[in-house]
Amino acid sequence: LAVVLEPDQASRLSELYLQREGIRAFDRPEVATKLELSDEQKLRLQKLRETLVETRQRRSSSDQQQKEFQEKEQAALRELLNEGQQTLWQQLQGKPFEFPAGAMRGAGSR
Repeated sequence: LAVVLEPDQASRLSELYLQREGIRAFDRPEVATKLELSDEQKLRLQKLRETLVETRQRRSSSDQQQKEFQEKEQAALRELLNEGQQTLWQQLQGKPFEFPAGAMRGAGSR
């Protein structure tokens, strides 16, 4: 992609990937390193992901429910990350993008 995209386009694409991945992005070594996650935070993230996956599997996948799920995920991340990490996480994600309805379905099944 670096051949096709301008640097700012490649950067925005990376931001959008992080937004779409949500909590799964923390599995990426480069994200965990940039945020300087502690071992305790990594463990708590793992438990949070497991809980969220179970919750998502039990629920319908209407667009409204997906949006509510994402809001709960973001709230849980705000509790887990310290203030500096929260700021950096927002910077890594860039300007919020409203994905089209249905675009987020199946994102958790990778």
